[in-house]
Amino acid sequence: EYKSYLSIMVYTPKPSCTPEEMRHDLRRYYSMEVEHEKELGSYDDVMYRVTLSGGTTVIAKYYNIRMAATQDLTCIVRTLLTLESYNVPKPIPNSSLELITPIESDKYQDGCKVKCNLVLFEYMKGDMLAQTKLPCSFWFKLGRTIAEISRDLGKVDTRGFTRMHSWAPESVENTIISCKECFPALGIPPSLEDILEKHRKIMADLAPYPKQFIHSDINEYNIIITPPAEGSVAPSNITTPRNTSDYDPDFGIIDFNDLTLTHRVFEVAHAMGYILSSQAFDYQVLYHFYRGYSSIIQLEKTEFDVIFDIILVRFVMSCVIGTKTITLDPSNVYTKKCVQENLVSLQRLFKDGRYTFYNKIYQDRT
Repeated sequence: EYKSYLSIMVYTPKPSCTPEEMRHDLRRYYSMEVEHEKELGSYDDVMYRVTLSGGTTVIAKYYNIRMAATQDLTCIVRTLLTLESYNVPKPIPNSSLELITPIESDKYQDGCKVKCNLVLFEYMKGDMLAQTKLPCSFWFKLGRTIAEISRDLGKVDTRGFTRMHSWAPESVENTIISCKECFPALGIPPSLEDILEKHRKIMADLAPYPKQFIHSDINEYNIIITPPAEGSVAPSNITTPRNTSDYDPDFGIIDFNDLTLTHRVFEVAHAMGYILSSQAFDYQVLYHFYRGYSSIIQLEKTEFDVIFDIILVRFVMSCVIGTKTITLDPSNVYTKKCVQENLVSLQRLFKDGRYTFYNKIYQDRT
């Protein structure tokens, strides 16, 4: 069953890397000495926050990349370089001036031949959005910036990118089917076939539209808020985004692991779903976020009309794939937390329904 699951989902096991091995790799490939490290929670890679002997902090990220898909990691790093005007992770070259460091031995894990690669990034100091309360002015700015990044990702050369990971929209049906035994526990009215049919209709409706790169996973853990300058005070009772001069915190977007070649609307839809989930379904926040987004990108009616169903299917997929992953790896605390949060959000989305969702956003389209 496990191997079948791996083959259908193109699942790549997490790398195996101890703190001692990480210290050795940074010394050997980067000529860096580690003073202190902390392993960070992650879904399918291994990540350390590392304090070097000189006091600098970096992020060491180990990727298990299938042999045929190593070029896709190269494409991800290259894409990050094209976004250097934004606050996104900056790769650090090794002693040979390469941005991707292959770790010497190829490994076989769970019957899959994988290559472990190390990428070092500059550390982005700040708090995760999940731990921060911010005024509506911020959400407008976030929506606008995500639209600007989406616009610029639409200009990136996608040739040579072959990755079709289990979270990609084009993989959704196979992913959900591979975890179908987890579906009944979700406790939602539609049948599994109803959910799959919704997804098929989404893809059919979007078929005439071009594809581009999207981040694909802009959630509250992948948005880093820079602490406000000393002495600055966030304004209270903000109801419109015009007060950004009073409190306009900087932020960055991290974790481009799930870079995906698909339709642009999936970017904003996924982000909207995560925002609703992290902000206890505060539609006022969502309204300002979408207002900021649409100040840069005006979606076509067809694109706008599928947003609700995209969010719905995304929550279903997150719950079933997470539940399946936990059965295979009960020690994955990060995934357990995500499943619990996504299940609550999925059930709330069904309770509110399509009319409530669009009525809140349509305020800006009158």
